[in-house]
Amino acid sequence: MLTSLLDIAEKEIRKLIIQGDLALGQKITESELAQRLGMSKTPVHEALKYLHREGLVQVRARQGTFVFHFTEELVESLLGVRAILEGHAIGEAVRKNRGRLLRGLGENLKQCGQSPPAPFTREKHLYSKIDAEFHSLFFRHADNQFLSAAFRSIDAHMQVLWRIVAGASSWNQETLRQSVAEHGSILQCLHDDDLPAARASLLAHIDSVERYFKELLSAQ
Repeated sequence: MLTSLLDIAEKEIRKLIIQGDLALGQKITESELAQRLGMSKTPVHEALKYLHREGLVQVRARQGTFVFHFTEELVESLLGVRAILEGHAIGEAVRKNRGRLLRGLGENLKQCGQSPPAPFTREKHLYSKIDAEFHSLFFRHADNQFLSAAFRSIDAHMQVLWRIVAGASSWNQETLRQSVAEHGSILQCLHDDDLPAARASLLAHIDSVERYFKELLSAQ
């Protein structure tokens, strides 16, 4: 029973952080979370220990437990690791499952042109799912459990970063179209059997996210 409650607590707290219900930098307590989740403090305590190891919460001596917050250095580290993982995954996916990878990426891009008219805030929400699926295809078709596990270890931070970037007022129709175009460039390079160019386009795409986020930080 404790293991089951621990799993639930860990999943729910992670979700609260990803969705922004627990704000970045916010102080959190075991008693408040336990009440919010409708459980005792024991599974919440253990869940927070796990999320601390994952880097989603921070424990400060004599101050308490806080939700992590982004700095330029953390973003650089996060996206640097992502670039290494995806740069390797795209090569593995091409080598092992090129046909399935190309079909999956092509179907993903078609979704960008088939979304029904919607307020832009809803379009951003829809595109966040499409974007996540696009990048996950590299790992799915790489058929490497260790690569997939490594990517999952940073996935929550990536989801929070995306939420912040996409939620900014400067993220508009043009920046969304640019992101889609960058996905298209990666796919075209793969169709041309030019893996080095595809990898370069992928890394440039990731770099653009880093530059955009740093602009957001500097504007605060």
